[in-house]
Amino acid sequence: MSTTIELKSQLAIWKKEIDLFIKTGGVTIPKSKFIFDENNLGISFNTLVRPNFDAIENAKKIEFYIKKNLLIAVDIYDLKSKKDDYLPEYLIEEFFVTCDILEKLFLELDN
Repeated sequence: MSTTIELKSQLAIWKKEIDLFIKTGGVTIPKSKFIFDENNLGISFNTLVRPNFDAIENAKKIEFYIKKNLLIAVDIYDLKSKKDDYLPEYLIEEFFVTCDILEKLFLELDN
């Protein structure tokens, strides 16, 4: 499996998990999923990109946006878990924007 396909696959799974949580709020997500080195997307990055980090032009951007995405997801999870029904729309938008940016950065890996 190519690096791009693996990373895109892990991102799609993560995106779907957070989207489901946003819509239902009833899904418990283990705290470890919000930690870069324990999230499957971060693990895939460390396995597929980190060994060639210096040779991959956008590796730092990818790492930054994965970490940013995880931080946003933590905020979403914490706010939604409090059951106060206040979840700023900008957080949801920012989560999906970082997902879109990551998808574009992953595509650049094959070029």
